[in-house]
Amino acid sequence: MKAYEYDNLPGDQRLPHDSGRAVGTEALGKLGVLYYHFADISDVDKLATDRGYKNRDEITVSPEQMGEEYEEKVKIFFNEHLHEDEEIRYIRDGQGFFDVRGRDDDWIRVRLEKDDLLILPAGIYHRFTTDEANVRNIAAPSGVFLPSSPSSFMAVNRAYSSCEDQDEYDLRNQFETNFIGTLHIIHTTLPYFRRQNSGRYLIFSSTSGALGVPGLGPYCATKYAVEGLIEAMLYETDSFNVKATLIEPGLVRRDGEPGDSPLPTWGHFLIKPSSDSYENVNSPALHARRMVQWLGDRQPTSAVKCAEIVWQLAHCSYPPLRLLLGSYAIESIRDRMRSVTEELEDWKHLDFLTEDV
Repeated sequence: MKAYEYDNLPGDQRLPHDSGRAVGTEALGKLGVLYYHFADISDVDKLATDRGYKNRDEITVSPEQMGEEYEEKVKIFFNEHLHEDEEIRYIRDGQGFFDVRGRDDDWIRVRLEKDDLLILPAGIYHRFTTDEANVRNIAAPSGVFLPSSPSSFMAVNRAYSSCEDQDEYDLRNQFETNFIGTLHIIHTTLPYFRRQNSGRYLIFSSTSGALGVPGLGPYCATKYAVEGLIEAMLYETDSFNVKATLIEPGLVRRDGEPGDSPLPTWGHFLIKPSSDSYENVNSPALHARRMVQWLGDRQPTSAVKCAEIVWQLAHCSYPPLRLLLGSYAIESIRDRMRSVTEELEDWKHLDFLTEDV
């Protein structure tokens, strides 16, 4: 096993990307990442039993085993993600890289070889890739994957990456969740509201439905679509006494003590690898990722207090069209509105030229 800080330089993910800054097992342990070396599978079985594991999968990552899907699978494995439960990763043959997020949001790369075992704690962001030897089809990684509960990825409704880097699959997934899901709810409930001549919708949008955020283009598009849909619908349903409020929270943290849950306090996000053109650490396309990762648990907006306000809003006779939650949301949209107003004033002289005098 060898662990070191990832160098973040452009190049194939399967290259070593060794910065030369070593990371020891003690530092990994502080992240909850534990390393063992077991030559006998029975030792792995004992460790799994001692830690209460009940599930097991085995996978061989190689072009021979996966065929034409190999390259696509390797890209999927390298997408940053987290799991809700602790997991064991044991390499039975070959070698590969596991990257885990450090406390300062830097990547730590761990090279594992035959008989190496890594325990990943719940809630840690990580990714996996084969190494360059696998490109040459030498010693393809074969490993046992032991989730402490049935394996699942955190569901996400947003992906961080530049607009150019997000493919049609990403875009459709986000629209299916955020826009089509909202539309299905309305189609199911609106006939009932219309017949009883009364109804109320609380639709969760986002500040990203009112302003474009670099790195969140498709997600912003889905929220803009939701906002347009609700505004149009309210004109159509006003005579039926159907009301709706778009809830626009900023970044909201979960409440409770830091040790109460292994999951991040600021939510669950899929961070896709950027292409070379957008990989620079100062690239605007990485703004959303930097912002969320820097905020962490600094975000003052409380989920519990937000829920209390939304509950009170549900009993309001004359609700607003939009409800912003948190100082971040208010300041962001206020700046956006100020910018739009200033731009209108700067360019209105051209608008007058289009009118007949």
